[in-house]
Amino acid sequence: MSATRERRSSTRRRVRVFALVVIALGVLAGACGPYDNAPAPGCPAGPSDTIITTIFNRTNSDRAAHGLGALVWNPRLACLSTQWSQYMAGAHDFRHRDLAAAIASPGYEDYATLGENILVAPGSVDGNQMENAWLSSPGHYANIMGNYDSIGIGYARGDDGRIWVTANFARHF
Repeated sequence: MSATRERRSSTRRRVRVFALVVIALGVLAGACGPYDNAPAPGCPAGPSDTIITTIFNRTNSDRAAHGLGALVWNPRLACLSTQWSQYMAGAHDFRHRDLAAAIASPGYEDYATLGENILVAPGSVDGNQMENAWLSSPGHYANIMGNYDSIGIGYARGDDGRIWVTANFARHF
């Protein structure tokens, strides 16, 4: 075989290998979607009870009523929300989490921004009442209608009988 033929054959092999690598990467990227929304270990894969389901469905219904897209359930955000609600209930400390620190922590590399709604109320409130309270607050309303693509919701009942609720919103890169 001549040197020219060998070079052409070698070049064709490299082009084929390169093309296969590009195709394989495309298939993997397509399978993963725009971001990883797989359940984190121990995090709920979907709304876990009536209160959370109601808030989740109402949030998406309220967004739809304003021409906005639905938010996708995000297990990682549900864990973040539950953990913060448990902290607030246990410490009787009603305040927002440091979202700048949260988004800088491991596991949030694909997140462009985070938002948070919190609420403390008598233990008898339901998900509709919680959503209505947030809609009545300009800052919470802005999060519900904000430029986000996913949500996670969690709550805890305090030893005083009150319910402490957190909804975290996120937009991915």
